[in-house]
Amino acid sequence: IYMLLNTLKEKVYEKKKLYIDKKYIQRKFYWSKRLFKPFSDIVYVIGCPEFSNLGDNAIMIAEVEFLKKCGIPSKAIECITEKEFLKDYKIISKLIGEKSLICGLGGGNMGNQYGSEEKVRRTMLECFPNNKIIIFPQTIFFVGENKETDEQESVKYYNGRANLTLIAREKESYRIMQKLYPDTEILLTPDIVLSAEMETFDVVPQKRKGVLFCLRNDVEKI
Repeated sequence: IYMLLNTLKEKVYEKKKLYIDKKYIQRKFYWSKRLFKPFSDIVYVIGCPEFSNLGDNAIMIAEVEFLKKCGIPSKAIECITEKEFLKDYKIISKLIGEKSLICGLGGGNMGNQYGSEEKVRRTMLECFPNNKIIIFPQTIFFVGENKETDEQESVKYYNGRANLTLIAREKESYRIMQKLYPDTEILLTPDIVLSAEMETFDVVPQKRKGVLFCLRNDVEKI
């Protein structure tokens, strides 16, 4: 009975391994086909949102438009979503050359409040140690009992990287970044959405009447 159980376990393991290998080959083929572009300089925007937050989606659109304004053809810009990258970063990192520019998404999620977005950035930094990486305008914030520990943990990823440029989108984040990451290039620039034109979002000019005032009731409230 014992030998029979062992034999069954081995067969189950072999089938599972075969299934995993097959899935890996399929994913590798998918990414090889998707990331192949007839351009020498390709820009990868990593961490694009897959949820309905209008602000984050506006940031992604504005970021891509900004890259186009810098002279990069739209066909040379590849957007990779947060879920895609976390699922297949081992495959993706092997297919992207060291000369390619990597762009992290702007927003308000650096720090210890949004684990998934922070994981994308840190994984990205580990996967592409020799690539030029730009993190578009971000707000950074640490909160809670483990604030100081989390801050020091972040230093391991962001400080002292010669190929990394961090951009703060307001003065408080700029101050925090300078304090925590003194050996990394840090810039101060407004939210990238402010670089976009109305046409970018298919907005029709209308006469303004009043101002929309919102009071938040979530983790970002004051």
